[in-house]
Amino acid sequence: MKKLLLFVLFVVVLQLFTTHLSAEQKTLSPEALNLIKQYELLKTNPTNTIQLSYLKAFPQNKGGFTNLFDPEDFTELYSSSDQYISILGDLSGEFKREVGLLLISITREGAPGCCDAWSALHKVTANFGVKNTQSFASLLTALDDVARRNVVRFIADKKNHYVFHDYQVIIDNLRKLKENTLAEQFESERTRRMAIKDH
Repeated sequence: MKKLLLFVLFVVVLQLFTTHLSAEQKTLSPEALNLIKQYELLKTNPTNTIQLSYLKAFPQNKGGFTNLFDPEDFTELYSSSDQYISILGDLSGEFKREVGLLLISITREGAPGCCDAWSALHKVTANFGVKNTQSFASLLTALDDVARRNVVRFIADKKNHYVFHDYQVIIDNLRKLKENTLAEQFESERTRRMAIKDH
């Protein structure tokens, strides 16, 4: 009898959870539903076409990113943002330029380097800068001064630069590529960030 009661309780809880998930999915925006769909396709069949579809479904600017992954009411894809953002790093091999442009288009208006979805994007962006420094430098130097500063400042926005080794790797790689002006901008932003009290 006890086992039957536990089984019935399990079924009821499972039903309530499934109903909650279905109701939650119904309240998601078309953009969120499309990204979920593209993500699921990408996880099961990562062809070049599906990878490009995912990149196109991903928010293309700061506003879209905020709406989908960091809304004030913590809805949309806030609670699962990391999985949708982190996968961008896997796409930067085949679609290096497209991923770089996407990362820059989201951060060029200025963005925080910490907290939830922004932390995940920060990690992907810094990693992209390490692995694809030449491509990243080319994209950054094509920006106007304000946009370039905002992107570099986003990457520099890390509480503890003493353990943020990727940042120094980006600077070292830029120096090797003779991108000294850009390397100096990275160094300047690091100095500025380290002067902030919470560092």
